[in-house]
Amino acid sequence: MEQVQTNSELRDHRLNARSYLLLAMFALAVFLPGLFDLPPIDRDEARFVQASRQMMESGDYVDIRFQEESRYKKPVGIYWLQVAVAQVHGGGADAPIWVFRLVSLTGAVVAVLLTAWAAAGLFGARAGFLAALLLLGCLLLGVEARLAKTDAVLLACVVLAQGSLARLYLAARSGAGIGYGNALLFWLAMGVALLVKGPIAPLICGLTLVTLGFWERRWRWMLALRPLIGGLLASVIVLPWLLAVSLQSGGAFLEESLGGDLLAKLFQGQESHGAPPGYYLLSFWIAAWPFGFLALVGLLAAWQRRSDPAVRFCLAWLLPSWVVFELVMTKLPHYTLPLYPAIFLLLAGYLRGTIAAPEKTRWRPAVKVGWILQAVLSLLLIAAVIVVPPIAGGGGFNGWSLMAAAAVAVAGILSCGPFTDQAKLRTRPERRVGILLAAGFLFYLGAYQGMLPRMSALWLSPQIARAVESLRPCPDSRLAAAGYTEPSLAILVGTNTLLGSAEAAAAYLIESPKCGIAVVESRAEASFMAALSENGVNVDALTSLSGINYSRGQQVTLTFYRIRQ
Repeated sequence: MEQVQTNSELRDHRLNARSYLLLAMFALAVFLPGLFDLPPIDRDEARFVQASRQMMESGDYVDIRFQEESRYKKPVGIYWLQVAVAQVHGGGADAPIWVFRLVSLTGAVVAVLLTAWAAAGLFGARAGFLAALLLLGCLLLGVEARLAKTDAVLLACVVLAQGSLARLYLAARSGAGIGYGNALLFWLAMGVALLVKGPIAPLICGLTLVTLGFWERRWRWMLALRPLIGGLLASVIVLPWLLAVSLQSGGAFLEESLGGDLLAKLFQGQESHGAPPGYYLLSFWIAAWPFGFLALVGLLAAWQRRSDPAVRFCLAWLLPSWVVFELVMTKLPHYTLPLYPAIFLLLAGYLRGTIAAPEKTRWRPAVKVGWILQAVLSLLLIAAVIVVPPIAGGGGFNGWSLMAAAAVAVAGILSCGPFTDQAKLRTRPERRVGILLAAGFLFYLGAYQGMLPRMSALWLSPQIARAVESLRPCPDSRLAAAGYTEPSLAILVGTNTLLGSAEAAAAYLIESPKCGIAVVESRAEASFMAALSENGVNVDALTSLSGINYSRGQQVTLTFYRIRQ
């Protein structure tokens, strides 16, 4: 029988300052490539940033608006954080896009450090360091760290709450003294998470508590959360703004955020993002790259050790929430990101020997399926690195592409076949994880710093903004866009950019014959010209450009027009 380290052998539950500093440096090295070079990404990032800019332009820090429309799908927390960073930077509403991304970058780094802290409390300090490395190297967190939206900050809040809850849970089981510190941290995280993304964090933590309660038939320990004092703390964080925006909007915020956003996502696929159950299970292999297969082995091992309190807590964090997300109709890969730390905690515990290896014969079919999926994914990623850049205007196969493809190949080889033997995996696991992390870093460097910024066909909004600067007939000319109405145009061209129908663009040109300028996508040209003809107006085509609208997956051609003088 395999020798598993006992809890007494793993009592070193604190990482030193040097370990946290190293993790922060590793995280920045992985997350920074591309952060300064990528233009605003449609659609969520552009909407968040534009709403934050409008707060600074209007001086109204309660109401949330994108141009003239209310934006009540999410609470105000992320906007306030972005505004604060932009004001500290000094650029205010005109700050470059990377300034707004610093909030997500910080959230991602903090989430990595908190994962180390949470894992150390459950499986020991070395497992904590390993779990943090796994999280910072996974593809999905790298994406969110580079996007100015809510999910990296939400992840940090969830990890803080769950790490605090885990400490209370283990202390209650061992009979150790329980102070107020972890309870207050839990409720602080709940309050901030509510202000950032509504009820997601309370849902995950609540399901964890309910699952543990029914699993163990023990509920009294949960009083250690100090729900009265903690609930008051969370309310102090959330209620002032919630009351203010409810009064200012006449109740529209709660109606739209709960009824128009949350309930709609539960029962129908919003914005063409519906998918059947199993979506997250399949997308995990990409989202957790390059650690997807290792995570499978860790989960199989954890299930066999589910009687262990630390393992049980992680499973209670992971499984019920995962099932709920699979059942919800609207699905996007980042929805399950707050569950990834639980997966990597279990994997780190397995790699460090705290969790016994899964029985080879029992789980062999699942392991073989994992090998196949990992190999297929590696081949698809290599094909994408070779094929996509020429299509997207990024040139042919070059040094950046070679770096990214080689990194994928190395990661794929190390995740398949004899390289995943359990004895080898658990002998100096930091080395194996370090090699995979290095491969991931090279891929991210090649993709985010070298390839994506050069794929000019994808970045239509920056091209439109440059064209407007050279074509605008008046210093204060306003752009009307039809057919291509992505929110990044409002950031790059101006808040007053008219994003509407072909008829609206035609009407604007008629109203502003000297200074008006319009950009019309080819599919909207017939309606645009018909609206002009009805009013006996002729236009001149100034220039055109072509590219890919990645939000819709369409090849588009855009033409600039103004009234014939």
